[in-house]
Amino acid sequence: LRHRTARLLHTLAARLRKHTRRSGDFYAWNKCLIHVLALARAHIESVTLDAFLQAAQDCPDPDCRKSLKAMADLFALDKIHSDILFRNDDYIAPEKAKAIMRMIEKLCSELRGVAVPLCDAFAIPDHILRAPIGLSTTAQDPYGDYLHSAGFDE
Repeated sequence: LRHRTARLLHTLAARLRKHTRRSGDFYAWNKCLIHVLALARAHIESVTLDAFLQAAQDCPDPDCRKSLKAMADLFALDKIHSDILFRNDDYIAPEKAKAIMRMIEKLCSELRGVAVPLCDAFAIPDHILRAPIGLSTTAQDPYGDYLHSAGFDE
């Protein structure tokens, strides 16, 4: 994610220079606003990931630390997978992109077991969640029931 932020900063600077020479500062800034927003989003995501990883590392409970690390990894891999810049920049080879998708699926499966406690930790009311995976219940596995009703066997 830091690579993406640095790359966007570099390309934004080049675009601003090019457009400033042609049409002045105001026009250049307006012409590059979408790029500015992409850089801002990339920076925030990079800072968020760093804070997330630090919080996971500082967590005293080993099970909680493992879940937090898995969520941080999932966050990072999702951002990498969903950002076309990584694929356009040849930063990630096609076979690595497939491996990233497999890892995302593996982490989702791993986190499935802690989905209800995670939702409960935020005290989000069940009627707002509107998804079986987040519904509070200790008598059954709501996600397992959902998969079974959809025709998937575990």
